[in-house]
Amino acid sequence: MKNWNSITIEEYQLIYGIINDAKMIDFEKEVKLISIINEISESELDAMSIDKFKELKPSLDFLHNGKIEGKLQPYMKVDKDKFKSYLIR
Repeated sequence: MKNWNSITIEEYQLIYGIINDAKMIDFEKEVKLISIINEISESELDAMSIDKFKELKPSLDFLHNGKIEGKLQPYMKVDKDKFKSYLIR
């Protein structure tokens, strides 16, 4: 099961876009998020029984607890470039 430490930047961007999409209904968001988090295609989820789908819903819990695991690193290196990171409040 994924958590904040195992989410890639690409997955984070997808998750963020889904959560903040005001046009998408909640169930559609859940299907897309479960697909990303559990690495199951949306078509597989669509063919799944409701009971099996409900078993996968707890995999989204870490998205809603508001806590990102780990510590903010002061710097990150991408290729040969070094970037400073900080929190804006």
